[in-house]
Amino acid sequence: MDGSSPAAKAVWKKSDSAAILIIGELVAWLAFAILQNAKNDLFFYPNLLATFGSALNMGLFLAGLVPLAALACLYAAYFLGQKFPVVFQAAKFVSVGILNTLIDWGVLTLQVLFTGVNAGMWYGLFKSVSFLAAVSNSFIWNKCWTFKKHNTGKTKQELSQFFLVSFIGFFINVGVASFVVNVIGPQAGISYNLWATVGGAVATVFSMVWDFVAYKFIVFKK
Repeated sequence: MDGSSPAAKAVWKKSDSAAILIIGELVAWLAFAILQNAKNDLFFYPNLLATFGSALNMGLFLAGLVPLAALACLYAAYFLGQKFPVVFQAAKFVSVGILNTLIDWGVLTLQVLFTGVNAGMWYGLFKSVSFLAAVSNSFIWNKCWTFKKHNTGKTKQELSQFFLVSFIGFFINVGVASFVVNVIGPQAGISYNLWATVGGAVATVFSMVWDFVAYKFIVFKK
């Protein structure tokens, strides 16, 4: 049954369990890496670290909890999807979107850390690289899992449409992020390094809405 059809009843498969657990595990470690980078800016970090005893323990806790929480949330969406099928599909999209977001932020953070550059023209270039990394990940997960459009014989067409849609999303994402970082600038005493990630977060909100609508009704439509 085609999961991209709004009328299709939600169906749970073993692949859904495997996919969401993999996504959850990746999200856990990416979140941990970003959290470590922002530790000097987070007032609650010392208390958080004291709770777990060490950063490694905190990472292991996240690695165990996040995948199980993601599995539970997706199953709840599947349950709701028995009446409203789009809920299950949207939950998959959001799961992939969270992973894309952390790949985006993670790649951006690594570039900032390695170069020491956290604003200006180079920041826009760094954001472009991180965005493209996230988009590549997005195409694979959304095509094969969220919208279940594998083996359609239209991969080239879907890929070209996907990148056209993503190209528009690219300008939305990079434009919003650059505006937040270069025009608004750090607020509330936040460091430039963390504000660079904040810029990416704000941009994600705007681009994610565009992505879901465009992927569903243009790229991976039935």
